[in-house]
Amino acid sequence: MTLRNQLTDRLLQLCVEIVNANINYNPTNFRVMVANDDGYNTVVNLLRTGSHTTHYGFRKLLEGQRLDLSMEAEILKEPWRTLFTPEQLSIATIRLQLHGYNV
Repeated sequence: MTLRNQLTDRLLQLCVEIVNANINYNPTNFRVMVANDDGYNTVVNLLRTGSHTTHYGFRKLLEGQRLDLSMEAEILKEPWRTLFTPEQLSIATIRLQLHGYNV
């Protein structure tokens, strides 16, 4: 299994963890995006908006105080970070830091 496939599996697992976190958010759209387009492409597309723009799921995780379950936090971990460019990792880092998450 490739690292990209493993990332897709991990992001789908995160969706389950988010539902189980009881923060009144079910990441249905994110789950569909990951399942249809794979995790890597989904992350790249959501990071294209830049560091100062947040997507719906990020805002819901922020409201629930669970940014640790965000794709941004996940891709900064090994081994996923090796899949992304320094610019993409920077966008994820800044987005998290702007909202008080300790990276």
